[in-house]
Amino acid sequence: MDEELNMMKTVQVRTYSGYRADQEPRTFILDGKEFKVEEILGQYYEYDIRDGRPYRRYKVKADDGKMYELIHDEQEDRWCLKGK
Repeated sequence: MDEELNMMKTVQVRTYSGYRADQEPRTFILDGKEFKVEEILGQYYEYDIRDGRPYRRYKVKADDGKMYELIHDEQEDRWCLKGK
């Protein structure tokens, strides 16, 4: 998974922190533009046994009407955008 993340675009994400830190994304910055997360369409937790690291994936709809997949590498505290 780490190799996959290295090929993705790193993005800055502002999150809501409720019962845990970085509970869910609220906004993200892509190419200098801030997008508001209007809806979280899906989320899941993933543990990669190859590198022993936890990841959280969020499929979101942004205020531009497009769908994005944000991946949070919890060990590195790094957010990446898949497919953009």
